[in-house]
Amino acid sequence: MAMEASGSLSCFAPFLSPPIKCRQSCLISLRQRSFVTKQNRKHLTSTKAAKPWTCRFGMLKSTEQLQRKNCFPVVSEDFFPEEVIELSGSGTEELPLDLDGNVDDEGVSPTVSYEQSEGSGGKPGFVSFYSLQSAKENVVPSPSVKKNQNSLLWFAGPAVLVASFILPSLYLRRIISLIFEDSLLTDFLILFFTEALFYCGVAVFLLIHFLWSPGNKVPATSSYGKLTTQMGHRISSVAILMLSLIIPMVTMGFVWPWTGPAASAALAPYLVGIVVQFAFEQYAKYTKSPSWPVIPVVFQVYRLHQLNRAAQLVTALSFTVRGAEMTAHNLAINNSLGTLLSVLQILGLICIWSLSSFLMSIFLSNTSAESLGDSYWLLRIKSSFVDPDNALSNWSSATSICSWNGLTCSLDQAHVIGMNLSSSGLSGVISPDFSHLSSLQTLDLSMNSLSGPIPGELGQLENLRELLLYTNSLSGKIPHELGFLPKLEVLRIGDNLLSGEIPKSIGNLTELKVLGISYCLLNGSVPSEIGNLKNLESLDLQQNALTSPIPSEIGGCEKLQIFAASNNMLQGDIPASIGKLHSLQVLNLANNSFSGKIPTELGSLQELNYLNLLGNRLSGAIPSELNLLSQLQKLDLSGNNLSGSLNLFTSKMKNLEVLVLSDNHLAGDIPASFCMNDSKLQMFSLARNGFSGKFPLELLSCFSLKQLDLSDNKFLGELPSEIDKLAYLTDLYLNNNSFSGKLPPEIGNLSNLKFLSLYGNGITGEIPAEIGKLNKLSVIYLYDNHMSGNIPKELTNCTSLTEIDFFGNHFSGSIPDTIGMLKNLILLHLRQNELSGKIPPSLGDCAKLEMLALADNKLSGSIPSTFSSLSELSLITLYNNSLEGPLPESLFLLKNLKIINLSHNKLNGSIYPLTGSTSLTVLDLTNNSFSGSIPSRLALSKNLIRVRLAGNTLTGNIPLEFSLLKELIFLDLSSNSLSGELAVSLSNSTKLEHLMLNDNQFSGKFPAWLGSLKGLGELDLSSNDFSGTIPKELGNCSALLKLSLHTNKLSGQIPPELGNLSSLNVLNLQGNNLSGNIPSEIQHLQKLFELRLSDNFLTGEIPDELEQLTELQVILDLSHNQLSGEIPQSLGNLMKLERLNLSNNRLQGRVPSSLGKLSSLHRLDLSHNLLQGKLPSAFSSFPVSAFVGNKRLCGAPLVSCSSSSRKWLPKGEVIAIIVAIVFTSAVICLLMIYIMLRIWTVWRQVSVSNNDGFGNENKGQDEEKWVCYGDEKKKGGYCKMNSKNMTPSPDNQLKK
Repeated sequence: MAMEASGSLSCFAPFLSPPIKCRQSCLISLRQRSFVTKQNRKHLTSTKAAKPWTCRFGMLKSTEQLQRKNCFPVVSEDFFPEEVIELSGSGTEELPLDLDGNVDDEGVSPTVSYEQSEGSGGKPGFVSFYSLQSAKENVVPSPSVKKNQNSLLWFAGPAVLVASFILPSLYLRRIISLIFEDSLLTDFLILFFTEALFYCGVAVFLLIHFLWSPGNKVPATSSYGKLTTQMGHRISSVAILMLSLIIPMVTMGFVWPWTGPAASAALAPYLVGIVVQFAFEQYAKYTKSPSWPVIPVVFQVYRLHQLNRAAQLVTALSFTVRGAEMTAHNLAINNSLGTLLSVLQILGLICIWSLSSFLMSIFLSNTSAESLGDSYWLLRIKSSFVDPDNALSNWSSATSICSWNGLTCSLDQAHVIGMNLSSSGLSGVISPDFSHLSSLQTLDLSMNSLSGPIPGELGQLENLRELLLYTNSLSGKIPHELGFLPKLEVLRIGDNLLSGEIPKSIGNLTELKVLGISYCLLNGSVPSEIGNLKNLESLDLQQNALTSPIPSEIGGCEKLQIFAASNNMLQGDIPASIGKLHSLQVLNLANNSFSGKIPTELGSLQELNYLNLLGNRLSGAIPSELNLLSQLQKLDLSGNNLSGSLNLFTSKMKNLEVLVLSDNHLAGDIPASFCMNDSKLQMFSLARNGFSGKFPLELLSCFSLKQLDLSDNKFLGELPSEIDKLAYLTDLYLNNNSFSGKLPPEIGNLSNLKFLSLYGNGITGEIPAEIGKLNKLSVIYLYDNHMSGNIPKELTNCTSLTEIDFFGNHFSGSIPDTIGMLKNLILLHLRQNELSGKIPPSLGDCAKLEMLALADNKLSGSIPSTFSSLSELSLITLYNNSLEGPLPESLFLLKNLKIINLSHNKLNGSIYPLTGSTSLTVLDLTNNSFSGSIPSRLALSKNLIRVRLAGNTLTGNIPLEFSLLKELIFLDLSSNSLSGELAVSLSNSTKLEHLMLNDNQFSGKFPAWLGSLKGLGELDLSSNDFSGTIPKELGNCSALLKLSLHTNKLSGQIPPELGNLSSLNVLNLQGNNLSGNIPSEIQHLQKLFELRLSDNFLTGEIPDELEQLTELQVILDLSHNQLSGEIPQSLGNLMKLERLNLSNNRLQGRVPSSLGKLSSLHRLDLSHNLLQGKLPSAFSSFPVSAFVGNKRLCGAPLVSCSSSSRKWLPKGEVIAIIVAIVFTSAVICLLMIYIMLRIWTVWRQVSVSNNDGFGNENKGQDEEKWVCYGDEKKKGGYCKMNSKNMTPSPDNQLKK
């Protein structure tokens, strides 16, 4: 079994896509819970693998070449994975760790190499913590079995059972007789309580029996199955049960008319006893109680007592009846009692038969199990496995079991004592029949594909010492029966799918030395019973979901050497009792939620060589007591909330090799005596803290340093020229500080340097030519500085370079012509500099190049045809240069291209050479001079998500093959000469978010299918020849932010459904033939900040609802329409509005004063309307042109209203004056009519009064007032009035 050690790796892989400006490092670390997968572990631990592996500074390497991941190791929180947590056995020499992974004078390092270790029989054996085979003897001496000390329970159980049987008969009658006088009631209560008390006694007896039963005497929980396998016993049991139930019930029904209560008193307890027995047996089976064989015996014996008691009752009744007069009724009663007595005798025989049958079945089953032998059970076990690799092919009854693959026999060849089927490719389940291999001492089924639960029957293997089931797919809970294995020393069941809590019965395994249950799904807390394991040497709980604090009882594991509980959810303080574990060598509590301070008691762990507390919430200062850990080799306290200064000294911790304190709140200075000449420190990280000041010169005394990380602090000043004292340095991380000045030439003396990261500083000057001496340099990151000058040609002497990133500097001149010497180059990033000249053709010699970013420079010339040799190229960004000419046809050979950005250059010709790769995801050729049609082959890149071809002279239609681009998100074909109708094939691109086809020659009706693109956020079809109406389906694009359809030939009304676009920011429909009113539903576009509806034929009034568009800011343009009515006062609520254009309409009335409150308004146009009246004073600063064409407007900036030749009243005032005049005229007319009527009435009254004064004297005169002709008076004809009598004389008037 090969050892595995996983290191924390900090990988810096900047993302180079041009639209992304983020230059942060991508930290991939086990601090972020990045773990080795099960498949990788199986691969590394496979005995079939013959490839030697080594790990140098966190990177796995083999004899075959591996791709470099540019990794910076920290310290593994999985320092001892599930397959490695083993202790050195007796006679194993403890060897020191060698960080270099090489064999030193004392031995081999366990953490830096992966070696094949063969166990017995070609199977993985024991691998010690120090990579040496543990010494094993064939026969392991059995530890002494502890005797049962609970002798009191042995006496208490039978005493309780006997007392429940005897005491009711002695005292129950006396007690009940004192309470009740009715003898019949008393008898029934005595019967009831007698039965109840006995059953309670049975329950207490069984409980005591369960508590007394020792772990090594647990009967087989599968014995139920053993009994049922015997056909005779099965038939007998069913027959007895049926007879025991049917006979009493039939008898009671038959004799009830004559015996009545007597039959109930005789048979009812018997039937109740059967039901109670069944309940006890089912409960015992459910709980897997070891007391289950006792239940049938107790109940059958008691049932005989019940029958005897019933027989006595029936006999007494029979004698009583015989002494009475023998009537027919008494004779029937006597016969019934005789029948009842016979039935009781039959039931007694059935009880005796049942008891003897049960005892015989147990005896025979145990005898047969012992006589079958191990071969029988092994073949049954084989049948539960699936063996595709034929690892069990020689398991046959024709050969001796001692020759079977993976088995080890006892010295007398009689029993199997060991089974090692590790890495045998087995699947299936673990058979419960393992419980019959009573001599088994070692069981190893690790690294297979077994599933199902771990059978509890394994708890019966009393001699088992090693149980290895790790790296399978076992599920379910950990059976508590495993706590009944008194001799168990090694239990490793991790790397499975086990769930639930850790059983408390684990604390019973007092001989246990190794407990490995990592990489599972366990939850709950760590049981305090773990402190009972006085012999425990290795405890691995990594990668589970354990919660709660670590119990303080952990201090009871006095022999513990390895304690790994990383990657859980443990919380609370780290218990100070850990300081009692004086044998502890490894303590890994990384990636939990521990809080509080680091306990000072850790300083007493003198044997500790590995301490990992990263990724917790620890606070306070680093305790100085840690300096007492003289054997400590690796210390990782990163990713906490530690504060204060650095108070650790390698002069005291003389064996310290790795010190990681990154991601804390440490500050201050590094102690002057931090490093001494004999320091062994090889890796030191203070990244992401608060250290400041100049480069700490104290570190220059750490001559053995190989990896130094001071990144993301506040260091400043120049880098010291003495930095070349760190001659062994391989990785230098000084990024994201404030270092300034020039890069010292002495850096070229660091001959072992592989990784140089100085980005994110203020370094100036040129790159020293001495850097060309770094033959081992693999990665150089200088981006985001202020460096200038030419890129030295000497840099191309660093032939090991794989990554160059000089982004965001001021480098000038040309790219070195000798760049092709860097045969291993994978990344070349020179974006945002001032490089000029042509791209060197030798760049095509960098055959391993994957990412090329030369954008934002001053490069000219054409793209070299030698690029066709860059077969691994996946990203090329050359935008914002002055490249020209056609694309080389040879670019078609680049089959791995995924991202292409050549925008903002002067390239021309066809884009077909870029369609050779079918893996394209991004293609951006914006603002060039490409011509011709869009190649249909482009659609073969089905993973395209972004296509930008705007600003070229492309012609033709959109290819129908674009229907294949179902992942397309961004499509920009604007500012070309494309034509034809918009193909419905684009409707297949359901993920489309940006569709820009403006400034082309597309025609036809506006496509309604655009409404099916639910995720569309930007739609720009402006400046084309689309016709027809705006489809209401556009209202379904609820995610739309911009809708621009201006300068087309659209007609009809604006659909009200556009009001559903609640996220819309921009709506531009100007320059069409739209008509009708502005829909009031537009008020729902409350996120709108730009609204353009000008140059249409819109009519009606401006809706008052526009006041709801409170986010309107850029412009409200309703000009060049046929809008009428007044300007709404409510427009004064648009407080963010900057531009308002209502010109060239038929608006009337006065300009609302509320518009003067628009403080953000800086451009206004109300010209060419029918507005009148005085302008608000706030508009005096606007030009005259904003108001021309309104003849009745006055006030600044127009002519003064007082100097106007004619004063025009507002429409409202005119209406009011007209109403007032009409009303006054009407009143006067009514008054005149009233006066005339009044005068006439007075006249009539005067006339009548005069006539009455003359009396009869004037009668003749009165008759002469009317002169009629002929018969006309009768017929109503015309009568001539005598006018002289119509007017009274003035005299009469005066008299009156």
